[in-house]
Amino acid sequence: MSFENFIPQVWVARIQANLDKILVYGNLAYRGYEGEISQKGDTVRITEIGPVSVADFDPRAELGSPQEVIGADMMLVINQSKAFHFLVHDIDQVSQDLATVDKISEKAARAMADAVDQYMASLYAQIAPANYIGSESSPKNDLATAGNTIGYLLQLGQILTENSVPTTGRFVVVPPWVTTYLAKENAIIGTGSDRAEQRLAAGLTVGGGFVGHIAGFDVYESNNVANTSGAKYKIIAGVPEAWALASKLNKVEAYRPEKRFADAVKGLNLFGAKVISPSAMAVLFASKS
Repeated sequence: MSFENFIPQVWVARIQANLDKILVYGNLAYRGYEGEISQKGDTVRITEIGPVSVADFDPRAELGSPQEVIGADMMLVINQSKAFHFLVHDIDQVSQDLATVDKISEKAARAMADAVDQYMASLYAQIAPANYIGSESSPKNDLATAGNTIGYLLQLGQILTENSVPTTGRFVVVPPWVTTYLAKENAIIGTGSDRAEQRLAAGLTVGGGFVGHIAGFDVYESNNVANTSGAKYKIIAGVPEAWALASKLNKVEAYRPEKRFADAVKGLNLFGAKVISPSAMAVLFASKS
């Protein structure tokens, strides 16, 4: 059987690499966690680091007791499982042709990235309601008016600043029609290549969708911004440490379908995500005018 020469490690590595490259929301989240992901329902541990206090110093007195900065561990449940399943006609040839493996892997990774990003976009409901601009029932519908789009981004930034959220690494994810408004206002600064160089220099993954720098945010574009029938878009802003993603491409296997003259490949991705600091994110509810 031709699939006997199938090398799962090669496929896992290439699908995972393509997945990391394509993710938008997924690359804007905290990815450090402890624990193994082997099946749906597993939990991983996220260590919460609290603030560090500063006090007056008296050289004639002893320092007080040291402050504990490691907070209670948070548990993230792996509650999502997504699979792909496709046919290839000659697995021997594909396994030896890395260019073909990459092409197929990218297709699988793109579909999986959409599933992960769509789930993460739905987490707007976990963000503190006090950090909402507009609402599901009353979205802002005047973004087409000159200056309003920038104005709403500035308001998102103000919410984060008033909550003492760091200015470094702030992001906002917008749908394509919002990018168009920003471009018309000549508000976009920087390029995708600029951001890629910065992230690589910091040892971070270079994800997709980067548009530019606007109003103190790195702006990303995605078709996966949560919406209701093409309206009531939930535009999320925040910092990566405000939410977490744990994801693992758990299995990739090949087999010979009994009724087909072909080989098949199937894969399983397990993941979970949650907002871990609801006050460090904000949401703009917006509809096209």
